[in-house]
Amino acid sequence: MPHILITGAASGFGAALTATYVEKGWQVTATDINMQQLDANWPERPGNLHLYQHDVSDWSQWESLLVELRKRESLPDVLINNAGLVASDPVEAIDPADVDRLFDVNSKGVVFGTRIAAGWMVATGSGHIINIASLAGVAPIPGLSLYGASKFAVRGFSLTAAAELAPKGIAVTCICPDGADTPMVREIATKDSSNMIFSGGSLLQARDVVIAVDKAIRRKPKEILIPGTRGFTARLANFWPGLSDLVLNRLWKKGGRERKSYVDQKGLS
Repeated sequence: MPHILITGAASGFGAALTATYVEKGWQVTATDINMQQLDANWPERPGNLHLYQHDVSDWSQWESLLVELRKRESLPDVLINNAGLVASDPVEAIDPADVDRLFDVNSKGVVFGTRIAAGWMVATGSGHIINIASLAGVAPIPGLSLYGASKFAVRGFSLTAAAELAPKGIAVTCICPDGADTPMVREIATKDSSNMIFSGGSLLQARDVVIAVDKAIRRKPKEILIPGTRGFTARLANFWPGLSDLVLNRLWKKGGRERKSYVDQKGLS
């Protein structure tokens, strides 16, 4: 069976992807900096699952992980760079510490992962790298300036890597989801600055990203935006930045109402 490596596997999209591909019978290597949660997810570890503590922002840990994979004589056919962090603050209130934190994990972690996987994949002439970005990396989203910047970097790097690696037999896909009902979103849901995440109405579920990844593995497109309707709107806003000004106030108010309803429903404070 194929071998897949998933980062940020302790929760959210990563946990759902790990469970899905373990059930499919794939060889799964799942990593996260939060090893305690990763272990708790799998108290009875199946034989096709291997877990590692792994900080994606640390190049030396990518090298150590590669050493462990080589010891198992099983390099992954698919890498999913999923690990990510979020911050939601007005530009004038950005925490300087978050600048390093988000770019280290969201952007540098993807570059490191793509770099190290490309090394073994180019040597074999095959492989697939899937990088999880965001619709905030397609269009500017007020309240998510720092997060969006880190995801714009992921998207730009991924599309460039896709063009460069395709002649060498390597596919690169960038998946850009809308806001989703995950621990990462719940972390910032009490902040007014996160209103725009909720402006589309229903949040995505982790299963929606699992479906997108499955599609990516089968078809190997360069990019998938989900859901399609919001993705189309994001593309328009990217092409014509002034367009968002026409609807921004309405979306902000709608997002605020939806966010407050979500916070009440989840019992967040």
